Amino acid sequence: MSYFSFISVIILISLINIVFIIIFINLKINTISKKIKNINKTNFKSRPDMDILKIQSLERLVLFMERIKPENILIRIQKNNSCTSRVLYKILIKTIREEFEHNMSQQLYISDESWELITFSKNQLISLINSKLKEIDPNSNSSELSKVILEECSDKNKIKIYKTISLLKNELNR
Repeated sequence: MSYFSFISVIILISLINIVFIIIFINLKINTISKKIKNINKTNFKSRPDMDILKIQSLERLVLFMERIKPENILIRIQKNNSCTSRVLYKILIKTIREEFEHNMSQQLYISDESWELITFSKNQLISLINSKLKEIDPNSNSSELSKVILEECSDKNKIKIYKTISLLKNELNR
């Protein structure tokens, strides 16, 4: 075996060892992180004042979902507002995002499942509004965009906001 082959084998073995050490350290860090998170979650949820915060959080998040339901947000935004569909679109997206950002801290007090459904519901509604704007003339009256959005949401099973509200109400009883 030549000197260069021997060095190559040594370097290869060293690199393999380094990779294994990095994987091992990452696994250890992950395990410790999960344990700390579980300990903190247990301590956090066992405090008596957490029940009050959880109830208040659920109230705020149900209100958020109610506020962004298409039939509610469209009425609220279009009050005395005659504009184009493009302008309505921008206002809707901005309002939904601001409402969501305003309630982001509430995820501390609810289950991960509920928070994921809230986020999904918000994103689904934004996607729906995006797709409906593409179906119409953006310069048309805002009532056109409202109409196609409400038509799409007439089947309450298509949009997750209603299921999310129900889940949040059920979480109160857990």
